[in-house]
Amino acid sequence: MLLTDATFAGSGEPVSGRQAIEKMFQDMLIVYADGTPRTRHVTTNIAIEVNEQAGTAVSRSYVTVLQALPDLPLQPIAGGRYHGRFERRDEQWCFVERRVHVNLVGDVSRHLREIPAQRWFSQGPGPFQTSPTTDTPASRPVFRTIAVVEPETSPSGAEPGP
Repeated sequence: MLLTDATFAGSGEPVSGRQAIEKMFQDMLIVYADGTPRTRHVTTNIAIEVNEQAGTAVSRSYVTVLQALPDLPLQPIAGGRYHGRFERRDEQWCFVERRVHVNLVGDVSRHLREIPAQRWFSQGPGPFQTSPTTDTPASRPVFRTIAVVEPETSPSGAEPGP
């Protein structure tokens, strides 16, 4: 029920529905013998605004992703922000949308499978892609507009008044 009707979005195309979100993570994450990606997502500065009457809530937080393996010392591999929208359904709070904004990227080579992660997290050169000649991170992140909302205009072309 947690992700049944949810949408998960980063800098790639949004993914909706529990099965599609689970498949995205299965395709993207490297999972180790213990069944985990050997990471912890440390979430801080959590702010939640609840509208009880509407049965909705929004959240904002910062996230730092840490990873440790037997041959890899504990280290931060990514940092950014989470933005969430929730709805109360049958007295349970459910995710409606989770947006992830990653703006700091370390060595994710032991966390993310290269091809699916690059396809989902970036369009063109971006922070999760590497240069084929140097195998170093691309020099600049890519920002992509997801939606632009234009103001309504009247038939005469003037913007409507208040």
